[in-house]
Amino acid sequence: MKPFWEPGSTHGYHAYTFGFLAGELVQRVDPQHRSYSQFVRDELDPEFYVGYSDDNVEARVAPLLTKNDAALASLPPLNPLVENTMSCNGAFPMRSPNSDEFVFNRRSVHQAVLPAANGISNAHSLARIYALLIGDVNENGKKTTCLLSKKTLKMATENVTPLNEVDQTMFGFTSKFSRGGFELYGDYFKVLGEDGFGHHGKKPYWEPGSTHGYHAYTFGFFAGELVQRVDPQHRSYSQFVRDELDPEFYVGISDDNVEARVAPLLTKNDAGLASLPPLNPLVENTMSCNGAFPMRSPNSDEFVFNRRSVHQAVIPAVNGISNAHSLARIYALLIGDVNENGKKTTLVENTMSCNGAFPMRSPNSDEFVFNRRSVHQAVIPAVNGISNAHSLARIYALLIGDVNENGKCVGTP
Repeated sequence: MKPFWEPGSTHGYHAYTFGFLAGELVQRVDPQHRSYSQFVRDELDPEFYVGYSDDNVEARVAPLLTKNDAALASLPPLNPLVENTMSCNGAFPMRSPNSDEFVFNRRSVHQAVLPAANGISNAHSLARIYALLIGDVNENGKKTTCLLSKKTLKMATENVTPLNEVDQTMFGFTSKFSRGGFELYGDYFKVLGEDGFGHHGKKPYWEPGSTHGYHAYTFGFFAGELVQRVDPQHRSYSQFVRDELDPEFYVGISDDNVEARVAPLLTKNDAGLASLPPLNPLVENTMSCNGAFPMRSPNSDEFVFNRRSVHQAVIPAVNGISNAHSLARIYALLIGDVNENGKKTTLVENTMSCNGAFPMRSPNSDEFVFNRRSVHQAVIPAVNGISNAHSLARIYALLIGDVNENGKCVGTP
């Protein structure tokens, strides 16, 4: 096949071929000659799949969705080179030729080993792999050694792309790639900072740290995942809320009796809503989780949040279902004790005493618990730091600048 340009004169993103080359290299240099799929699960993470045959894994895979087919249909035809690159010469088109099916939603494609394009994983595993590229990872008492030495990482992330060179297969954008094949920080990959590397996903709507926006769904998923991981019993977020806050506050319902009591969402003036101008795409995507939960069903006037399937889902930020009494009780517990039907519930006190482990007073005497030697010996980073005024002043001074003391200069950490 004749090259599309003089080798060395420019560059283009290899959507598929780089993965086949790297995958074949891995198989050949691996002493055990494992498949690329097996090698990744053994050496990187057991929950990162590049081709699998397990029905249990397939059942957990979220399908690819698109929000607005009309917008896609109105785009001009792709440059043939770009189209061939992004579809592997038509083998993996984004849409099936004879239907609206996404080819990458097919089970047969999930089972195939396409190193550059069909990795399937979860956020935790992906974060762990990236973390292991830059340092050791300590997790649940187990230490996993960094995958790359500092010298190798430096070589692997060294830019080999000329400044501001247009990528011939990426819709006219400039891109930068490293010696190790990583995409590097630039106009098309503006994440984390100048030393960022990896692969672009959803491009940020603004420079990280420059402003802020309301996270209608994502904050809830982060907080919900955090709750599950720090809970000693590892309960689901739904169960944790019912156990620890109120048994009548549901985030995800599986009980028919509860479902029968749920009042539907209603709107008073559809004409008023219809007359509103179209939402800014960023606002619409934020408030609908990129179209997954539109306020209205695309093909009817049904509210998506009235569906039983949505009531059953655990969406911590948006689908809490409760009654006025339970909601009032939870808010009351945030600011004080609640006495109800002869029962005293204390949330503030539990928070300030670590659920009674460190009460300000000993239960059976006037002794302060924090005067005990055993508490002084304990490591409780948030509350039992013991020092003197000189040391504390030195620490605060070091947070904002160098300290010269007794002829010795101590640098800022």
